[in-house]
Amino acid sequence: MRTLFRCLILAILLAGCDAYGPKPTPAQSPTPKPTVLPPATVGPLTPGRIDPIGLSLLLPSTWKPPVAHSDQPGENGFVLSPDGSPSTSVFDGPFLYIIVGSTAYFHSKLSFPLGITDPQEQLQAIISGLNDDEPDMGTVTAYGDAKYPGATVTYFNRNNQDTITLLKVADDRWIYIGAQAKATYFAYYQGMVFKPIIESMAVADAATRAP
Repeated sequence: MRTLFRCLILAILLAGCDAYGPKPTPAQSPTPKPTVLPPATVGPLTPGRIDPIGLSLLLPSTWKPPVAHSDQPGENGFVLSPDGSPSTSVFDGPFLYIIVGSTAYFHSKLSFPLGITDPQEQLQAIISGLNDDEPDMGTVTAYGDAKYPGATVTYFNRNNQDTITLLKVADDRWIYIGAQAKATYFAYYQGMVFKPIIESMAVADAATRAP
């Protein structure tokens, strides 16, 4: 059961559970490098919506629309990527994996701790729950540039750079955003796609009362 739980959490937090691959390398603080452009750059961001979860956000005009992460009933996770793939494995990217839900939803799907309303404490609790022998995934810090209070952490996974950002819409409503891109191109996608999209996110009032 512990192994199954660990695999489920890693599937979300580490963008795909790969039981036979190497574990993520510890977070590092390398000397900042110049932004490297990927082979295909991103077009202008335009307003969009993910109606099933009541989320308004900016979307890259040259990327495919967000798609559900799975076809399971009650799926609240959506993936935004250039080709419209729902996959979030370590071999994919760039992508944003976005989940909107209540504390109860996250608790049932990810064993989200109950009774925590501070986003930094909540994100730290999730990471700490992975296992004591997991490598350092970096330091959880406040994220203050979005419409909602939040927390974020950055780590490295194989050749990827990843971030997890958790936004508190209300005491019982959260937005989880997992971002991944090749480490070489992460600075570009962070500046052109990930950060502007996260900062544009707004949840409709009706959605704050949904599961």
